[in-house]
Amino acid sequence: MKNLDTLKQMLMTEPSLPNIMHYFFDLMEQKKYEFGEALPIDQMGGHPALMGLKKTIEEIARQELGKTLNMTKPLFFDDQKHQFLHGTFIPKEETFPLAVIYFSDIETGLTAFLNPANHVFFKFHLVESKHIH
Repeated sequence: MKNLDTLKQMLMTEPSLPNIMHYFFDLMEQKKYEFGEALPIDQMGGHPALMGLKKTIEEIARQELGKTLNMTKPLFFDDQKHQFLHGTFIPKEETFPLAVIYFSDIETGLTAFLNPANHVFFKFHLVESKHIH
């Protein structure tokens, strides 16, 4: 799908992280991208990338924001055809969600801490769950 190829290219080269996430949200809003298969709640804990994403985002929050967050209420969609995972976590300690997009073939993702007062974006590489760039 051309739109996801563009999103992946942006994730690798676009310096403005908000532009990347806004492009993805625009695709969803304009219905130019279907969600993919929803991961059943009872299977989310066993999804290999999802557990790595959870640990990575918790570590980003600790290192970059000085916050300890425990991610709960995951809602993710797995587009295996495009090796693309996207969705949200809601930190137990916060009321705002965290949006995540991740391409497993390039092991690169973007998270947006969607606090209404201040959106904060972080790009990461998920080579192993403890490793953050």
